[in-house]
Amino acid sequence: MRARGFTLIEVVIALALLAAATLSVAQLIVATTRAVQTGRIRTAAVTLAASRLEELHSLTWALDAAGNSVTDSSTNLASEQPGTGGTGLAPSPPGALDENTSGFVDFLDGGGRWLSAGPAAPPGAIFVRRWAIEPAVDASPDTLAIQVVVRPVVEDAISGGRRPATARVEARLLTLRTRVAR
Repeated sequence: MRARGFTLIEVVIALALLAAATLSVAQLIVATTRAVQTGRIRTAAVTLAASRLEELHSLTWALDAAGNSVTDSSTNLASEQPGTGGTGLAPSPPGALDENTSGFVDFLDGGGRWLSAGPAAPPGAIFVRRWAIEPAVDASPDTLAIQVVVRPVVEDAISGGRRPATARVEARLLTLRTRVAR
């Protein structure tokens, strides 16, 4: 004899399987959303670091016709518009990449717009951008190592503070610059 319809046990098992599948899909959506947010932040950080590296590369670091060193050590890049009264390509103090060092740090909003260069993040700051300029190790005195680091102001800014602090998002770019005759 064939029974028509489903038994209560079959319905409960089917609902449990459906709930498990739905939970798996929900977890996948959450993981994908976090990965996309991390990717956006990382892409913005790399773009902002590359922008500062490009600005540092545009400063004078050359040899004049007589072979004398010419260095821009007064352009202020830690301002909304580059101007005078800054550090240019002067060597940075130790730890400039790890702490807010005057002349070697600025703060930006989520769109990459400059907000401040002070020692502390202003309201609305999403990124902190720090740079360091040092003589290149074991190289000619006419070679500089230039590093730029951009990271979120709040380490767990990604996904509203629910991201583990160990998942650090930052962009770190390094280049060498050698003096050349003009």
